[in-house]
Order: sequence, then structure tokens, then C-alpha cells
Amino acid sequence: MRPDTSFHLKTYLFLYQLGQGGSNAGLTDGLLGEVFVGSSDISRQALKDGLEWNSYLLSRG
Repeated sequence: MRPDTSFHLKTYLFLYQLGQGGSNAGLTDGLLGEVFVGSSDISRQALKDGLEWNSYLLSRG
């Protein structure tokens, strides 16, 4: 990584209750979780000079 490079991380967490009717009816009861962590954005620096990365995790419990 270049010495003049920095990351501005963002984290998004989504939790869903499964099997309780509605749009996910018929799915097994439990929880579904999604996590997105990364540095991507649409700033000028990111689009021109930036080094961006992202990670995604899906967990069912």
C-alpha cells in the first residue's frame, strides 16, 4: 500500500427473522445476518486515485 493511501471504513449490518410470514414465508425459522465492511465510496479521491476493498459475510443461525 502506498504511504499516502488511507481507508475510511464503513460497516453495514442487516438482521432478518426468518419463517415468521411475510416475504420470507416458508423459510426455516431462525436468523439471517449479513455484514458488509469496506472502503468503497464515490468520492473524487476514490474514483481517481483510491484503493478500495470490500468484504461480505452471510450467516444463518
